[in-house]
Amino acid sequence: MRSTHTAPAPAFRAAIGSLPTGVSIVSAGSGAQRWATTIGTLTSLSLEPPLVLFCLRLGSPMLRHLTEPSMITAPAMISAPFAISVLGADQHHLADLFAGPRTERSLEALTAEVDGVPVVAGASAWITCTPHRRHDEGDHAIVIGAVRHTEVGTAPPLVRHTGRYRTLL
Repeated sequence: MRSTHTAPAPAFRAAIGSLPTGVSIVSAGSGAQRWATTIGTLTSLSLEPPLVLFCLRLGSPMLRHLTEPSMITAPAMISAPFAISVLGADQHHLADLFAGPRTERSLEALTAEVDGVPVVAGASAWITCTPHRRHDEGDHAIVIGAVRHTEVGTAPPLVRHTGRYRTLL
């Protein structure tokens, strides 16, 4: 399929990078079977019902862990409950640890649980979700979660802007 878009990828990446965004970690699983990855696309989709969305690269290990194997022919559904830890200002090392395509990572940072799902302790906020929908578009999947529980911590949030981590305070 030929693209009709004209913006070169580096210029588009630079333009999008000028938009400050929060940094979060999506996690799922339990016990020794836990997975996590860094995201920068967390968005509130709806207040009633409460829904959030984030994007994962197609083929990413986390997307495979969230997608039930029997649903590969029907990618609109996600199977595993998941949590989102909104990282605190001093947790940029965790954002780097869980970023990128690596499949083996230290999961020691997932020391806490919220609503039965592993989360990052000391985060700015936590959101747990039941799977709602998945929509593939371009080279990413849009993952939509139905919010089932939220908690707010005391840490100020971590922000990414122009390729650097920053804080609001």
